[in-house]
Amino acid sequence: SGLGLGCTLGLGCAAGVAAVHPLLCHRVSGWAAFASRPVAAPHCRRPAQGSAVAEAARHAKTPKTLATGARGGDDHERTSGLFLSSEEDEDYGDDEEQAAELADTLRTHFPHEHLRPSQCEVLLAALSGRDTLVQWATGAGKSLCYQLFAVHLGATVFVVSPLVALMKNQVEEFNEQVGARAGGEQLRACLLGTGQEDDEVEAAALNGDYCLVYVTPEKLSAGLFITRLEPLVESGRLVLLAVDEAQCISDWGNDFRPAYRELWFMREEYPTVLLMALTGIKTPVVSEDIMRYLKMRDPFVSVDTVDRPNLRISRVRKSSATKGAFAKDVQAIVDMVESNPGSTIVYVLRIKMAEKIAAALEERMPGVGVAFYHGELAMSARKKTQDAFELGDIQVIVSTVALGMGLNWPSVRNVIHYGLPRTVEQYYQQIGRGGRDGLEARCRLISLDEDLDKQPITVEEEWEIRSGMALQDFAATGRCRRHWLLRYFGEQPSFTECGTCDNCGGAEEPPDLEDEIRLVLETLQVCGLRHQSVKSLVEFWSGKWKPRLSESSSCSERQIMDAMPGFSRRCKALGFKTRWEPLLTELLAFLSSEGFVRRIPLKVGSSFRGPRLILQFAITEKGREWLTSGGPQPGPLSPAVRELAAARQKLRGPPASEGCKGRPAGQQQQQQQQQ
Repeated sequence: SGLGLGCTLGLGCAAGVAAVHPLLCHRVSGWAAFASRPVAAPHCRRPAQGSAVAEAARHAKTPKTLATGARGGDDHERTSGLFLSSEEDEDYGDDEEQAAELADTLRTHFPHEHLRPSQCEVLLAALSGRDTLVQWATGAGKSLCYQLFAVHLGATVFVVSPLVALMKNQVEEFNEQVGARAGGEQLRACLLGTGQEDDEVEAAALNGDYCLVYVTPEKLSAGLFITRLEPLVESGRLVLLAVDEAQCISDWGNDFRPAYRELWFMREEYPTVLLMALTGIKTPVVSEDIMRYLKMRDPFVSVDTVDRPNLRISRVRKSSATKGAFAKDVQAIVDMVESNPGSTIVYVLRIKMAEKIAAALEERMPGVGVAFYHGELAMSARKKTQDAFELGDIQVIVSTVALGMGLNWPSVRNVIHYGLPRTVEQYYQQIGRGGRDGLEARCRLISLDEDLDKQPITVEEEWEIRSGMALQDFAATGRCRRHWLLRYFGEQPSFTECGTCDNCGGAEEPPDLEDEIRLVLETLQVCGLRHQSVKSLVEFWSGKWKPRLSESSSCSERQIMDAMPGFSRRCKALGFKTRWEPLLTELLAFLSSEGFVRRIPLKVGSSFRGPRLILQFAITEKGREWLTSGGPQPGPLSPAVRELAAARQKLRGPPASEGCKGRPAGQQQQQQQQQ
């Protein structure tokens, strides 16, 4: 296909993929957490007698059976080109008639012509009476699954969503696109909770007068509200609870919301009501939490690709803490916005930084509307900023993580991160704001490897730390970034180079950094169990500080120097004793991304300031083997390493002596001792 998609979701299950990632076994039945055994693909059948779906069809004002001809790749959420589609007829066997009826409902009530195969399969599974877990990328058409389900059956679906502003937008959009086409039919959506000012709406919703009822998890689980749903369930009107942004269930995710954990009451109280959980996060722990806490029964799991070919992903090094560094970074953001005009989101880590960057951008781009956005702003102020951005009155929003889930702005052309996000999942979700219209969008990460060290630890689970360290490797890698992301989420891309990220297509000869890499690895090998932070290592190489040997030793500084003959002279020859510390930090990060060294997280801090994270480094077996064998230089090098190495060579000539290139550590030390 050229897009790196192994297969279209639902058209087969790739054997052995689960060995890479448990969620890549398509169309999973009876999915147990991290199960490695092969699972047969389920066969979707017609609604069983007595099931909630069958009862809904019997009581519905416009009863229908089911189905969808699901072929082609219609642009449900203006995401043309994001996912592989097929022009060939799909074989749904006994479900072909139901599929055709679903397609007819879609064309009658929605502004679309076709379903994607994956959408059709989810609907067929739900209409057969099964719970469903939908894990698709941003903009893949998740919401259409429960919307079409409700309209097709003429029944009521409750939709749990975390943000009132998001629900308001979805209610308005549904009523404008679907409700307006319905004429006299009651195909309308409503919102219950703090965002609803009309008391009569709730009574009408509980009477089954709306096909879609959006509600916050707090509203659904509060007090006796859930008991008021009993008449709606017994009459067969309420057939499905759709849990949108379902990753909020898991405290292994950045979006954890305790009220989502209470939704299991719905399954306990009304076991005939089906569950449909929807999320853009595909990590196995989050998926297991969703199914466990919702008490899902034999769920149909639909996993689609995370690949976004229209996103041009790149990373540049944030300016070091020198005079004028912040001004240089701001100018880099200005240059990107001016070179690629259009709506832009700049993500930052802290509220003060959002306000500071917004003020600086406003000063440098007087003709461009700029605003900041964060969680401490009043709801009305945030809504005003969102509306202005959507209308084009504001072109640039500088925001913390407060700007996130479910926002559907199709024409965002730039997504910029100033500083590393906390996790890969958070980064992926945020770049998903860009290019939802299918057109090209640029995603630029401006970061330092030590960004993660400065962040406070907000959760005790280790997954966030591991994911943060993985994101550091993503930033430091010299390999294809799209390929890296697909592999992280468990996919097996058909390409090794996408041709669109900053790491692909570079034909220039890489700089020779074999001596630098050898010195870094030898230092870590000598340090042994005394794992070192970036700061201590850089100070060691620059001659400002000297780390200790392994815990089993009680060596003096003289003995340390003896363990690495000629160490000081080698550091000086390589320029480590001057101003090339940034090259060392980038080189360490690069070697981590290649598996030659590993990061070791260490929690530090006080009860007053709270725990913080320091990352230390240790050599791996792969690094030791390279030192012994004297193999080729690891690579490809990252753009940051290339740039810093080129700048150094331009100022000071060849970066290293030729006397010890390519020799294993033992031979090198022997030669230096002889000298």
